[in-house]
Amino acid sequence: GQPLAVHVFDLDHFKEVNDNLGHPVGDGLLKAVAQRISDLVRDSDLFARLGGDEFALIQHGIEEPGETSVLASKIIAAVGEVFHVANNVIHTSVSIGIMIPQGREIDGTRLMSYADVAMYKAKEAGRGTYAFFEDAMTDQLRHEMQLCDQLRVAEGAGELFLLYQPQYALESGQLVGLEALLRWRHPELGVILPARFLPVAERRGLIRRLSLFALEQSCLQARAWLDRGVPFRRIAVNLCASQVSATDFFDTVVTIVDSFGIDPGYIEFEFTETTLMESTEPVRDALNDLAERGFRFAIDDFGTGFASFAYLRKFHADKLKIGPEFIGNIVGDSNDAAIVESIIGLGQSLGMEAVAEGVESNEQAQMLASFGCDLVQGFLYAAPQPAADIEPLLLDASTVDA
Repeated sequence: GQPLAVHVFDLDHFKEVNDNLGHPVGDGLLKAVAQRISDLVRDSDLFARLGGDEFALIQHGIEEPGETSVLASKIIAAVGEVFHVANNVIHTSVSIGIMIPQGREIDGTRLMSYADVAMYKAKEAGRGTYAFFEDAMTDQLRHEMQLCDQLRVAEGAGELFLLYQPQYALESGQLVGLEALLRWRHPELGVILPARFLPVAERRGLIRRLSLFALEQSCLQARAWLDRGVPFRRIAVNLCASQVSATDFFDTVVTIVDSFGIDPGYIEFEFTETTLMESTEPVRDALNDLAERGFRFAIDDFGTGFASFAYLRKFHADKLKIGPEFIGNIVGDSNDAAIVESIIGLGQSLGMEAVAEGVESNEQAQMLASFGCDLVQGFLYAAPQPAADIEPLLLDASTVDA
């Protein structure tokens, strides 16, 4: 009853190793390959040699297909590195076929058969690659890999940039801060929203670099506004889970902000409820230490995870942010309205401000005001804009302490 994927793979041109170097060398190569792959898989996975040069892997507990392609890519890269066997230098590759049951009834024999068919698809595609039994999935994940390769060079090519969306005090209508939002100006696809590329970046290990880019650019913009006397109050920057859990998180953040000579009170960090739940005690200590230095924190998309009162009590946060998925339906859905009102009440009882994201109508704003919501952001007030376009709003606004 658990989600899984089956990988079937064998070495490309293994017969040539046996024929040219002898079976003992071939056996040594198989052992070396098996060891490299064993080092990559988790204890919860099942890795086995089926016979000859053919192996199989059951990957347990996958949440989405991209995880299977990440593991397959790691195996391909590891096997692609040179082997030294009995004074022989051997270069080889591996072709991998993947089958994901996707909720349908299927027996083990057929599952293995489908993965085997996918493996031969990978060989036909040129070897040293992977393929899914279902063509659409293969195409989707190859597109994802291509997008990831382009994302790796996007920063150096100047394609990544930030937009800023104002946050307003609901009662007074005063502008009290900005949220920095990452965008990618793709050379072929145009401007891409983060929902399209951040999940890919997270699966492929690029998310931390993107989060640091957002922090550095936000600090750079804050420094420019401070030097010119533009009142922006503070900039909220999103943190990723891998960034927060890194052992050098505290030092990295402090070093970046200090390098721009910015008071920590100008920077607010946002991270999801799930990130808080998955954080370790050292991570929570680092977050609290940053709070003591003057940084502010907001828990984003509150209500979509499973945070307990115990976690909220142990961690210092200034704001609870309510995502658009709740705000969009509060006027017509009594359940969503009740959830939003409860989150606002919870925040107030814990001394936190409640921020509603995605506010698009006066009816939503009026209902949020009746619930006692503190801050709002959304298209009703202002869309995300470049720094140059947001400046007139900042200069015209009478800012107050948030």
